[in-house]
Formats: sequence, structure tokens, C-alpha cells
Amino acid sequence: MKKIIILSICVICLSQLGLAASNNRIIAPIYLRNNIVDSIYVPDIIQDEDYEDYTVVAQERMTMRYDKKTNMIYVTPSVEETALTVLTLKKGDIAYDIPVMITRTFRYTFTALPKSENPKAFLAGTFNNWSPTSLPMIPDQNGIPSLTMYLEPGRYFFKYLLDGEIVTDANLPIVADGRGGEMNMLNVISSNSSIVLLPLQYKENTDGTIILPFSTEGVSSLQPENIIVFRNNTVLPKSTISINRNSFTITLPKEKNSGNNDIIRLGINSNGTSSMLYSCFIKNGEVSSLASTDDMLQNMSIYSILVDRFYDGTSENNDKKAPDSVIPYARYKGGDFTGIIKKIRDGYFTSLNVNTLLLSPVIDNPDGALPTSLTAPSTSSAFLGLWPIHHEKVENHFGTMEELQLLIKEAHKRGISVVLDYIADQVHKDHPYFSSNPQWFIPYRGGDNFVRIIDFNSHPDAVDKVTDNIIWWLENTEADGVKIDNAGSINEQFRRSLAKKIRDLEKKSDKNIMVMGHIRDIPYLTPTIMSQGQMTSTLNAHIYEGIYATTLEKGNLDFLASALQSDKMCDHCLNYIDEPTGYYHPKIPAKRTLDFIPLPTAHQSDSITTLRRKFMSLPLYHVMTHTLPGIPIIHTGEEVGFSASVSTSNPNTMFFGDSLFYEEKEVLRDVRNITALRANHSALRNGTFNLVFQQGNWMLYIRADNKEKILVAINIGEYEASLSCQIPLEYNAKELVDIYTKNAQPIPVKNSSTAQIDVPAYGFRILQIQ
Repeated sequence: MKKIIILSICVICLSQLGLAASNNRIIAPIYLRNNIVDSIYVPDIIQDEDYEDYTVVAQERMTMRYDKKTNMIYVTPSVEETALTVLTLKKGDIAYDIPVMITRTFRYTFTALPKSENPKAFLAGTFNNWSPTSLPMIPDQNGIPSLTMYLEPGRYFFKYLLDGEIVTDANLPIVADGRGGEMNMLNVISSNSSIVLLPLQYKENTDGTIILPFSTEGVSSLQPENIIVFRNNTVLPKSTISINRNSFTITLPKEKNSGNNDIIRLGINSNGTSSMLYSCFIKNGEVSSLASTDDMLQNMSIYSILVDRFYDGTSENNDKKAPDSVIPYARYKGGDFTGIIKKIRDGYFTSLNVNTLLLSPVIDNPDGALPTSLTAPSTSSAFLGLWPIHHEKVENHFGTMEELQLLIKEAHKRGISVVLDYIADQVHKDHPYFSSNPQWFIPYRGGDNFVRIIDFNSHPDAVDKVTDNIIWWLENTEADGVKIDNAGSINEQFRRSLAKKIRDLEKKSDKNIMVMGHIRDIPYLTPTIMSQGQMTSTLNAHIYEGIYATTLEKGNLDFLASALQSDKMCDHCLNYIDEPTGYYHPKIPAKRTLDFIPLPTAHQSDSITTLRRKFMSLPLYHVMTHTLPGIPIIHTGEEVGFSASVSTSNPNTMFFGDSLFYEEKEVLRDVRNITALRANHSALRNGTFNLVFQQGNWMLYIRADNKEKILVAINIGEYEASLSCQIPLEYNAKELVDIYTKNAQPIPVKNSSTAQIDVPAYGFRILQIQ
């Protein structure tokens, strides 16, 4: 298996799901929304020298037109439902069958109350990257501006621009926009019931065939046309499927199993909805658990390091002359490559079961104090790495290029990949790019008057220069990837140019490369970017919003449950929250801790026991990110209950060993146990997701594959809960064994289907179904 490069645009070339050899990629699903026309650029998903002889085979549930001059496929779903179908591309005797996931959208009409007879109104929000003019609203017969859109389930934020004035809708929830203003929030929740796929224990016959058995919930009687099974990039014939009412088996013949490493993917359509796409890996004739990034994307587990705030390995590169104008928490704190190397060598990341390190920007930034506002006398150092001043120099406060290369070599020795964060769309005004090509740039944005923004839309030569530089960093450091923020705002030409150069680098270096992207504020772009092969994974905006609403907004689990039920992409997207807040604890400095969990605000009058319980509930966040579908990310400090990963609000570097408070050590212990469970149990990484119960503060779900079944119970309420759980009869369950605490008594299952589970306040249970 070839080594992987991970290329993250913020956070990969989505032409691969399983990481096969670069000339035999597993083509990732195409995601479409009904009522919305989309386009697919063939070179983004299939690598070839000539596309002239390709043809598109029309499939049910969508209409397609292939423009051979532009190599573009224009696709329109022809169903008002959620569905799985197939797009087939042929060239001679070669055929590629590509899964297509169609998501149902819901019609919603936005209206703004006019203040004049002929109002000029626009809608701006996460639908259009907050563009103030791209979504005009047309007055109806009563003169009320309106705009109808088709939205997939999720959470959206927006404002109206009415006659030049920003206004909100009084009939919808109003929240702060983070910039001193207000915006509306709209929750689109799907009421559709979904199909649940139940993997059962696989069998290996004496003749070498492999039997994958499944049952279903939400389907009374299956037909062959309901089931679509892919082996790599080929749909298996219906003869491999045997059906018995709502159950079926897939038979994989001997000659296809021995010596091959293949990914099996399958899904079901019935009654206007579909299951999520389930994946399992066949390795040398066996169903493999796999816990390596060399095999499937979902096996990744990421630790995001803010280099300056992680660990001070040597004082030689510390900032000893920080200007007095820089307030203490915004100064360099000494974290460096040497410190990270020491923690790699002493097994810190291995103890967290991490297989990927994501470094904050390591390219050189300016020294001294930088004004962060045009109106306030606030200055900051560049410890976040957001203002690159040179494209081929390493940040001197972190170390040297040789030390960065050593860091990556030490990580590789331990099976850990390294991803570099790369700021692609902005530079400091003293950067050589600006002095040699001033025509590329927009003056500045926000209060950072020393920042220059690259206009990739108008300057293709800038696209070429910056994407070449990304390849330069990958080649010179031998890093396993690069992360680029603002992936949605950076234009399509940039993403496609980068994807092509990454494919060329794959051939040259004999490595597979992923490209990641952070697109939280433009969720509508995620399916398009992933479908077009420009990235393998992005932040799952809908799951992000669900966890955010549950934790930082101290809500219940309703929205998260809805997002999990309706989001068909969540297996391959990133799970984390990037906006932690300070949390008060009487024993721990306020700026050292964070509050991820929905607890009442702590006060001095609270007892130490109560406050400690609140603080110790932080592992709940890690349970959600590590046991829900998706790829988990731990930011610097989250494993001990405080964060230095996101903003300038934390004055401390990380603490380790005896420097940790007792409460922080307990959080670290719990997080290590949680990450170990994900690393050791394939169902938590690649299994199907079955929401068996959710109400308010409580949630029960099962992750299952063809090897094991694990039930997770979550209680974010302030009281202990005793929850009745209905376990699928097909699992023939006898008892539930607590694999987290291990010393708890097994929970009996009555009649193979019913169990009573006690879950502590602000707590969880992780149970194996046996």
C-alpha cells in the first residue's frame, strides 16, 4: 500500500474514498440535490490523457447531458426524494460506475417587509457566501419582496439587505452575527423516515467465497432493484444478491477475493428515501477491520496543533524582544518544532491514538507588533501564522526547515502522517508576491490593514504561482499534506489547478494525496466540491452546527439528531468545533479551560463537587466527535479541558504531566480511553449509523459493521436517565457489555430486543452488543 499525502483545504482531492493505488482510485460518491442542476467536470473524477471517447450512460432518477468540448456533465435529479443511483462513464471496454446520492430539498420562501413602494431587496447568507447582490428578491403582487429557494436539511444563517439597510426577519430566531450585529437562523429539518441498514456477522465459506449478510429497518419487502452494490468502481450484478423479505446477502466469489484489496459499498432505495452508503474493506480474502489511513478515509484520527502554544522545546528561538505594545496573550509563547518532536518521541500522540498531525501555518510571518484594528490601538504578534511574509521560509520562532523535516520523519517512523496548514488567499504587504505582482491584490479586509488579499478570479497567473508553491512545500518537507483555509471562498479554478498538480505529484512520488477543506459558512458548496473531485473531505457543516447547538449554545440533541439522519456525507467529513469558549472553575484559571458541554453557568456559590462534575463532563464532546460518523479532530488542549487552538483568548501554552491539575488529568485519561475505543473498534470508524432513540437531552445510536455492533448512549441533561432501548431483533442480542468502564456489570437484553440503560447526568455509556 502506498503512503498517503493528505492535502487539506479548510479540510481533499475527492476523487478517492478508499485509498487504492493512484492509478486505481475508488471514485467517491457524487452528491446532488433535487430541484437543483449541477455540473461535473470529468477530469476531476477520472484521470486520463484523452476524454474524447468517453460516453455517459443515462441512469434512472436523473437526466444528464455530456458536453465533450468542455468535458462537463450537466445533471438534474428527476425525483422529489432522497435516493441512491449510479452514473456510468464508459471508454471502450472500460466502465466506471459512480455512486450518486440525491438529497431531498425543501421549498422555502423568504420574505422581507418593505419600507418603500419599490423596494430593492437582497438575501445574503450561508446560501451564497454572504454576497450582498447575488440573490435579489422580487416584490410579489402586494409589493413584498420574496425569494423561493430549495434547501437541504441543515441550519442556515442570513440577513436581508433592504434599500441599502441590513434587516432581519422578526418571525425567525435572531442571533448575534459575531461582528456586533444580528442575523436570522433557519433550521430545515427533514421529517422523512430513513432506511437503516443492519450489517450482520460475515461468513467465510470453505470454498473461499465471502458472505456479507444484512437486514433492514424501514423496508417491509426488498426487491433486487432496491439494492445497489459496488466493488471498487463497478456495480455488482444482481446475481450476487440473495433476498429474503427485508434481509439479503451478498456473495463475493473466491476468484475475486484472494490477493485483492477491495472496497465494497452498498445502499438501499425504498419508499422515497435511501440508506447511507455503507463501506467495508476486503483484504486478502477477509473482511478487514483496518485502523490505518493507508486504507480508508474514515480511519483517520487528527490532532490539530497550534505550534506556538503546544510545547517549548528550546528557548533559542523564543521571542525575547516582544514589543510592549503587544498584550501578553497575543505574544509568541515559545512553542516550536523541537517541542513537537519531543512529544512525538515520548509517545504523546500515540497515547491519544492519533495517526495524523495537522500543524498550524509554519511559513514565515513578520516579527514585531501588528495592528489588528483600524480604530483600536490593539496589536498582536503573528503566532497564528495568518500573515505570511515569504513563500519559501519557515517561521523563525518555530525553528528551521531541517527541524521541520526531522519532525515529519519522526512522525513517519511511528505511522503518523503530517499535514501542513497553508494560507493561500492572503499575504502580508511585505511579501514578495505583493511587491512583484501588485495587480493580483485587493487592498485589505477587516481591520488588518497590512493584509493583502489575492484575487484568484481575475488572475490565473496567481493561481498557478500559489498552487506551485503548495507543491514546493510538499516536495521539500515530505509532508503528507497541506491544509488551506477558506476553501469555499477560493475559486474553482484554484481548486481544480491544485487537484491536477496533486495528481501529477502522485505519479512522480508514488504517493496518494488527499485534499481537505474547511467550508463551514458555505455548506451548499460541500456536495459540489466533493462531487467534482476537487476534495476528498470537508468540515461537515450540518454536523458541526448540530454539535455546536448542543454544546456551546447549550441546547438539546434535536438538531444534531436531524442532521445525522439526513446528511448522507457525514461518513467522510470532519467532526470538530473550532470556537471553544472560556469555562470558569475555581481551581483552574478561567483562560485555561473551555466549556464544550451544555451546563449551567458556574458561579462562586456552587459547590466544588458540582463544579468538578461540570468540568469532568467535557469528555461528552469527545464521545460525540469520536463515535458519530465522520473523522474526529482534537484541537490543542481539548484533551485536557482547555484550548489554545483557535483564537488569541488563551495566554498559556499546553501543560503536560505533573503541570496538569487533577481534573485535567482525569479528562486526559477519559479522552485516551475514548480514542482507544475508536481505534480498536471498526464499527465506530466505518459502521452504519442507526439512531434508535432521541428525545431532548438523550440519544441512543448503534454503529455496526459486519464484524461488531456498538451502542452509544448520551445524556446531556443534569439528571441521571434510565433509558429503554429497542435493539434490532436481527442482532440476537443477549447482553450489553460496557467497553468503556469495563468493570460495569453486563446489561441483560430481554427477548433479544429490549434493554434498560442507566446513563449518568452529563454522561454516556459505550456498550458492545453481544
